[in-house]
Amino acid sequence: SFWCLSPLPSSIMFVRSSIRRLPVFGMGIGSNLPLPKAPSKEIVFHSQMIRPEYSLDQGRWWFLFGCANLGLYLGNHLYTGVVMGKNPANPIRNPTDPLEQPPKKHMHEVEEEDE
Repeated sequence: SFWCLSPLPSSIMFVRSSIRRLPVFGMGIGSNLPLPKAPSKEIVFHSQMIRPEYSLDQGRWWFLFGCANLGLYLGNHLYTGVVMGKNPANPIRNPTDPLEQPPKKHMHEVEEEDE
């Protein structure tokens, strides 16, 4: 990082170092329970020594991930372009038809009362 290389005033460095030394309270890290001890005469296998039953190496996993994404995007484009189709254009209005004329008064207009 470049901020480490720039010279800082001593007051900023003092504040930064004092903040690092503050204890962290209430973070919920750790426990006051005693740690369990392994039996002394038995061999204990940790989880990294047991190979998972179903696992993929990096190349196969990325190939499967890429195929899944490619199928997702191609399926989306196929559906939106072919299956869903296009909306038809609005028909041309006939100005002589009385049913296609705009109303004289808007239907949501508030009527004023005369007192």
